[in-house]
Amino acid sequence: MSEPGGRRRSSMRWDRLRAFFTRGVGADGPSSVDDDRIVIVAESDDEAVASSIVLDSSPWRPGQPAVLRHFLKVADDGVEEVVRIAGLNDYQVDIGAAGLAGAGEQDGTGVLTLAKLAVFTTVDVSRERSRIASLASRQRGTVLGWQVLQLPE
Repeated sequence: MSEPGGRRRSSMRWDRLRAFFTRGVGADGPSSVDDDRIVIVAESDDEAVASSIVLDSSPWRPGQPAVLRHFLKVADDGVEEVVRIAGLNDYQVDIGAAGLAGAGEQDGTGVLTLAKLAVFTTVDVSRERSRIASLASRQRGTVLGWQVLQLPE
C-alpha cells in the first residue's frame, strides 16, 4: 500500500493505530451502556470514599471495557443542561438503570442516570466522578452514587 507522495504504508502500523483508537469496542466487551449482559462489579454512594478503595476491593478488571454509571439528583430546570453537557463527554442517559431507592422525591428535583462505556483506569474513574460532581453542582444538584459494570468473568 502507498500513501500520497509514494511512501509505503505499513499495514502493521495501521493495525496498531486502529487498535488504539477502537480499544474497548468489540465482542469481548459490552456493546452499549444498557447491555443486558453487564453486572455491577463496584459501587458506592459515599462521596468521601476514594475510587481506588472501592475498586481495589471489587472484582473490577482494569483495562477491560466497562460502563461507568452516575446517579444524580438535579433541579428539574437543570436536567436538560446536565444531559447536554454530559453528552459532550460521551455520556448517555441510561433510562433502564436501576436507580437508588427513595431518591425520587417531589421537591423540584429529578433523578438522572448518566452512563459511559469505555476502558477505565482507577484515575479515570476518579476524574469522571469529579467531573460529574462538578456538573451536578453547577445545576443545583448532587451525586447520589456511582457504579462500574462489566461483563461477568
